Amino acid sequence: MNITAINATDKAIIEQVVAIADAHFAVGYLAPQQVIDYCNSPKNNVFVYQKNHQVLGFCLSAILDKTHLLEYTKDHPRVFECPADDAFGVIKTIAILPKVQKTGIGSALFAHAEQKLIQKSVNRIIIPAWVYADTMPIANIMKNHHYQPWFYVKQFWLDICNDELNCPKKQNNTCICDLHFHQKICI
Repeated sequence: MNITAINATDKAIIEQVVAIADAHFAVGYLAPQQVIDYCNSPKNNVFVYQKNHQVLGFCLSAILDKTHLLEYTKDHPRVFECPADDAFGVIKTIAILPKVQKTGIGSALFAHAEQKLIQKSVNRIIIPAWVYADTMPIANIMKNHHYQPWFYVKQFWLDICNDELNCPKKQNNTCICDLHFHQKICI
């Protein structure tokens, strides 16, 4: 398998990860320092799929406690219902170079990140699935891995999209992207 976890000193790989994020989401969605900080946290992983030293896709995953999941989900009421001591795995971001999409790289990265989270004994895994124009790019992967809808947040990125990002998905200069949270209970 061509999937590895990177570390904060992998500058060339980090640059490739940021370039993929810029092309896939929006310029500025993921900065090099954010990737470095992500790598430096023991509860986070940045996995890359490489071929011939070229990054073809990446995945960010993390383990969050309830307090941090509440912060991440903007204090969504469904999170308040969870036991206080739950450990939540989050597969936060997956992005693949356009020329190699639909070749199984995203599925491989997803399965790898999911397995690593399960090995760390998380109680449930959360997938914040990006939705725009009624399209959820990760829908088939989640279905194949038996994730269930949990809740959604309309216009999740509204503040940063309108103020900071030059998002290509904007319509009439307004954010249209939602985030649909899915989950799988592990224990």
